[in-house]
Amino acid sequence: NDIHALISTKTIKLGGKKNITKTDELKTKKQIYDVLVETGPTLAAEFLKQGLVDELIVYLAPTLLGSTGRAMFNFSLTQMSQQYRLQLQSLRQVGQDVCFILTPKQA
Repeated sequence: NDIHALISTKTIKLGGKKNITKTDELKTKKQIYDVLVETGPTLAAEFLKQGLVDELIVYLAPTLLGSTGRAMFNFSLTQMSQQYRLQLQSLRQVGQDVCFILTPKQA
């Protein structure tokens, strides 16, 4: 039995920040249990702000980009109390990169 034959995937374009709540609608109406979101820093921050993130999969390369590198999340925090706390679930090396599995830390 090939496990991949049992898995069905579909790409759905949401059309930006204003349609972010469609993910919850899709999960309910279409009985979708897992949603993978691959996005840029603005939409990624919006998912976090709205509490729609159950798990983050982050790959870190051994590279320093400097001040011209793009942020992973586009939100401006002015105080340490505004930080998003995460819980490390797993960590593994993938080639020269490191893969972190993170979940939002419960208050």
